[in-house]
Amino acid sequence: MKTKYAVALVTIGLVVAASLFAAEQNATKGPTRTLLLKANGEAVAQLTLLTQDTLEISGAPMVMNATTGILTAKGDNLTIGVSRQGKLLPITIKANEAEMVSQ
Repeated sequence: MKTKYAVALVTIGLVVAASLFAAEQNATKGPTRTLLLKANGEAVAQLTLLTQDTLEISGAPMVMNATTGILTAKGDNLTIGVSRQGKLLPITIKANEAEMVSQ
């Protein structure tokens, strides 16, 4: 019985340590910004990007709202690619509206 408790405590300790390590790794990646993907004006998905990531948008121009600072792109054939350090990531998003919200 003591062995079961010891194994359970060690397992819980390892899980907590792994969780803390993962949280620390996420925290060190830097500031982020959020890309909202919309359909018919409603947000249907959200993608969190590092600020160092570059978006390659085709099919519609990005327009900045001067009062809110939000970038918006609308178009039927909107394609968004994500690049990091000059390399295109294997992520391609197709949507009819996207909105970049900085955090």
